[in-house]
Amino acid sequence: MDQSRRAVESYWRSRMVDGVTADDDKVAPVYKLEEICELLRASDASIVKEVAEFVLKRLDHKSPLVKQKALRLIKYAVGKSGNDFKREMQRHSAAMRQLVHYKGHPDPLRGDALNKAVRETQSKPNNSLSFRHSFPAASHPSNYYYLLFFYSQHDEFSDQQPDCRRAPKRRTRLVIPNLSHPV
Repeated sequence: MDQSRRAVESYWRSRMVDGVTADDDKVAPVYKLEEICELLRASDASIVKEVAEFVLKRLDHKSPLVKQKALRLIKYAVGKSGNDFKREMQRHSAAMRQLVHYKGHPDPLRGDALNKAVRETQSKPNNSLSFRHSFPAASHPSNYYYLLFFYSQHDEFSDQQPDCRRAPKRRTRLVIPNLSHPV
């Protein structure tokens, strides 16, 4: 009885993922994305891994619409669900990175626009999959120098800088060789 209940719950979770990544032109409603995120937050690691496998299977679908919706689901859920799902997606980041060069069959009506949309969805910066932003608290004295270095290297945190003197940025010069004279 317990095994059949787990099978039914697994089927229900797969239907949730299939509903969000359906092969149609409709955008997935946010409440469905939130339901999946709530499931991922409230569940243990084995269920999170199972849902991640369902989503990754949708990335292997032949339709570019399904691929794009699966990427959107991943980007949304990584930011809204717990660290278990984020770690699971980081383990399988190669499957997502290869979609930058995705070249599917052109649609008879839209041509290569759907395939281009998959490439653009994947190529948008996805900082939510990296742990580089989860740095330790600035209260410890050894973290002070780490934060100084971190903020000096990343411009996107210019409005979030700590109350400290910022280390100067390294400026690099581009040297273009003179190719008009043979060496």
